[in-house]
Amino acid sequence: MSWYLIAALGCASLLLGVLLVTRRQRRQPSSVVVLVTQRRDLRRQLAKLLGSDEAAQAAAQVEARRLNVSSASLEALRAALDRASNGA
Repeated sequence: MSWYLIAALGCASLLLGVLLVTRRQRRQPSSVVVLVTQRRDLRRQLAKLLGSDEAAQAAAQVEARRLNVSSASLEALRAALDRASNGA
């Protein structure tokens, strides 16, 4: 009888631990989600500043070539946004 009680308590503890871990993971967005959100926000700001999505993409590509990084990188998008803000 006592082994059943110990096994039940162990299973209950394990279940509680799993629930707590999964709940904690849901609250914190993953680094990929944060990166995509930042990238999307920067593209929106750049498109709004330049007037179109095509102009924003072209500006990001110019900065990406200058910095030798991907046009989708935050660095290129921030540089394009800075250049567009200062030039406008």
